[in-house]
Amino acid sequence: MFRILKITYFCFLFASGSWAQDVGVGFTNLSDNASQAIEISSETFRINNQRGEAVFIDSVEMTQGSIRLTADRLEVKYTPGSGLSEIIATDQVSLTMENETLSAERMEYTLSTRHIVLAGKVVFQNGVNTVSADRMKIDMERSTGVMEGNVRTVFQPSGTDSGQN
Repeated sequence: MFRILKITYFCFLFASGSWAQDVGVGFTNLSDNASQAIEISSETFRINNQRGEAVFIDSVEMTQGSIRLTADRLEVKYTPGSGLSEIIATDQVSLTMENETLSAERMEYTLSTRHIVLAGKVVFQNGVNTVSADRMKIDMERSTGVMEGNVRTVFQPSGTDSGQN
């Protein structure tokens, strides 16, 4: 799952060459985690094979290597025998790896279209640099993304700390 999500971090920091050097693209070593086991824990787990749904509820934590996804709810939709079709994380969604974090109220990944939609207080933080918006759409097939609604970026110059004197 995280191998699929790695494009997320490349798409929304679509900076020019020199800016990218100062900012850092982030989450560049996700592929190092791809072969590691995925572990999911929660207070409640429900599965319905007829509907093709697996739902993890309350204190959801999914880890794979150094990657950690937390949410109040994680829903996996699938077709028995065909595989996954959609992954939805809701309420206090946070994806963390080393010093980088992506958070939102909702994250949906549709496998057939390879689209990711994040909604509600979307924030990407890479060390002291931050990009935030109301909504973020990512087309992984085209490696494109757009952030919409109250977009705000804060990038610290190279060689500075949090921008304080």
